Amino acid sequence: AVFGLAAVLPLAVVLAACYVDDGTAEAAAAGTGTAGGHGGAAAEADDACTVAASQLHALWEAVRQPSIWQPALFIFCWLATPSSDSAFLFFMTDELHLDSEFLGRIRFVGSLASLGAIVGYQRLLREVPVSRVLLGCTLASAAFGSVQLVLATHANRALGVPDSWLALGDDAVLTALSELAHMPVLVLAARLCPAGVEGTLFATLMSVYNAGGTVGGELGAALTSALGVGTDGDFTRLPQLLLLCSGAKLLPLPFLAVLDRTIEPSSAAGGEEDAALPAQPAVRYDEAGATAEPAQQLGEPARPAATQGPAELR
Repeated sequence: AVFGLAAVLPLAVVLAACYVDDGTAEAAAAGTGTAGGHGGAAAEADDACTVAASQLHALWEAVRQPSIWQPALFIFCWLATPSSDSAFLFFMTDELHLDSEFLGRIRFVGSLASLGAIVGYQRLLREVPVSRVLLGCTLASAAFGSVQLVLATHANRALGVPDSWLALGDDAVLTALSELAHMPVLVLAARLCPAGVEGTLFATLMSVYNAGGTVGGELGAALTSALGVGTDGDFTRLPQLLLLCSGAKLLPLPFLAVLDRTIEPSSAAGGEEDAALPAQPAVRYDEAGATAEPAQQLGEPARPAATQGPAELR
């Protein structure tokens, strides 16, 4: 029953996708039918290869700009710091004996905190520079990480504070801070994308983002194994692991200045940032979707309309 309820929303998305009216797909089908035959398919494949090569070249020209690769490298290093999340989860289940129902409540409260963080960023922090938001969230996360130290050393029990409530509050705060740090990263990724390769570069930056998180998880697992945390149920060295991971998160902060030097390509039209990118020819199609003559670029002389051409590019 639980898995069935969890599958309802994804299935609803699939059903909704069946009713999406994709006019581009219909135009492509019409263009393929008009071109017809093996020749039309070959021409379409050649055009697709040409477009792919052009996009790869434009992506390389964009990535080699310091205003793009430096922030991307900082984000990767910021996320690649070791994480103690997995070790602390085993600590909560094996040492604190928190059951699956309570862990589900922690996840629910964390989701609410994440939603509140999104709303708070939209209303309060949208105009704040990205570097300041990341700095504040990182310092606050390191400070609230001390709550995990209290749990790991069981100091809260001497004060009469239950483990469950402390774990619930700690997770909610850290989840909200993580979401607050995630939002400006998305804004930064969108700001870095120049015209012509917006989707490709944004996907590349998100891949860098995910790769950094994966590397951080692997480094945390290696550090956990090196310290012997959780081996045979022994968590005596968990405080050392938490301190190392919290301290490592502060290491990239001196390089936050690279984010302040980021130039928004869309606001520098005609500047060096846009000049480095090759112009991407636009393609016009007739009503049948079969003719395709590159549209006139700015500064080029007018050209007569073509009557025949390759099939529609996809």
